[in-house]
Amino acid sequence: MASRVYRLIGSKNTQLKHSIVRSQIQLVALGAFGAAMAAILDWKLLLLFLVTVLYVVILALRRDAAIPFFLMVSIFTEQLEEFIPVGSYFLSPTRALLIVQFVYLFFLARFPRPLNYFRQYLFITVLFLAWSLASVFISPDMTYSLGRWAFLASFYFTVCATYVIMRSCDPLKSLTKLFKVWYFTAVSISFVAVLQSLLNWLPEWYRIKWWQNYRLLFGLEFYRPIASFQDPNFLGTFLACSFVLLLLLPERLLGVGRSFKVLAVIFVACGLLLSNSRGAFVALFLALLLYPVMGLGLRFKAVLSSSVVFLVASFPVLLTLVLDVSKVLPIVSLFDTPEASGVSRMIIWFSVVALVLKHPLFGVGPGNIITFGKGSLVDFVPSYIQEHIDAMASHSSYLEVMGQSGVPAGLLYVFMGIYVIFSLYWSWHGSSLESRFDGRLAKGVVRAVGSSVVVLLVCQAFLTYFAPFIAVLIGTALFIADLNVKPLQCRGKGE
Repeated sequence: MASRVYRLIGSKNTQLKHSIVRSQIQLVALGAFGAAMAAILDWKLLLLFLVTVLYVVILALRRDAAIPFFLMVSIFTEQLEEFIPVGSYFLSPTRALLIVQFVYLFFLARFPRPLNYFRQYLFITVLFLAWSLASVFISPDMTYSLGRWAFLASFYFTVCATYVIMRSCDPLKSLTKLFKVWYFTAVSISFVAVLQSLLNWLPEWYRIKWWQNYRLLFGLEFYRPIASFQDPNFLGTFLACSFVLLLLLPERLLGVGRSFKVLAVIFVACGLLLSNSRGAFVALFLALLLYPVMGLGLRFKAVLSSSVVFLVASFPVLLTLVLDVSKVLPIVSLFDTPEASGVSRMIIWFSVVALVLKHPLFGVGPGNIITFGKGSLVDFVPSYIQEHIDAMASHSSYLEVMGQSGVPAGLLYVFMGIYVIFSLYWSWHGSSLESRFDGRLAKGVVRAVGSSVVVLLVCQAFLTYFAPFIAVLIGTALFIADLNVKPLQCRGKGE
């Protein structure tokens, strides 16, 4: 480590080198002392301490690996959201890394001047968060709503952190490391998902029920895997996005040959199929359907993709406003799963839209969708189903935001997603990216990231999900969009 620091500083002063060695020894000693104390107190604190210290070292010495490390930790530890209770809140490995990022960005980092697209996205984000914060004050439980607002704000903080950290490093190295880690993570998650499903096909006395939710695949009953995620639909969202990235990205950015890339795509497809997430299937279908339009020009793709995402995001609202619930439910039940998840989702959509019509300006406050008695707002629904609906989320991120913070916040949220796609494709001029990469590699990056963002935005129309990996991909898309506008200079360490 010390030799790496010598190269970074480029100093030949012996006294300075000795000083660096002493600081490295002090850092190791401090880390060993902290680890010993954490081990005495609690193994959870030890794990949290080690992950946090490792991230601090990466930020200091290999900044281009910081976002890939954050991505991997957030995905593999998603089920540890309630890891360590702190009062009425919880501390998890991902939240610990967010705190490190917050300290780094606001006290240690040199902020690059935002370029066109990120500056405008940041302006829209501030408006959205300000309006959502205003809705906290009309909540019956302000403390709870403030915590949910902070969770939403951390999502957009991750977007900004991704952009700023990647801006401070070499573009090609940053993107290559990010996509290599994404490749490794997607294959690992797919392996765990397939293994879980295989174990669930064992005889009953050996079977491990990872998830109490089953579907039929080619006439065989199987339990849907969750891997390291909290829900099979969350797993399906990640794997659908990963499928598009691995399929469309050039092999050079993944760091593997064509044969390994094909095997990885097949493996991820198997995990996606076993997750059996219908929203992920729809999102993947639309993204691949839009991909051939690239031949007509990326700016045409910007308009078309943005329009498709807007229509899909508006689908729950348009459906509930145009059709009657008594006519929709019988049709949905014909194609529903054994646990009637489609019918439940339709009832929730009708309930949340009715809630929005009653509270159009500021909603009912962040997080209150799952506590508000919304089941009784829909006619022709039995009372026992109404009680079940009251405790469920809206199964649509767009409806969730609109119901908890009002119509203006919902419109801003939809516009932010559309703006990411539009800026990524509209910014394409070719010459700027091609000055760093060759032309095929540059256009491959834009197409792959743009298509994966389409997958994520369509998936959010069918589930409520604000995961860190979504924020990382959005920040990467904005970074690439501004990379097209003006050359960036590498100011990171260790490049």
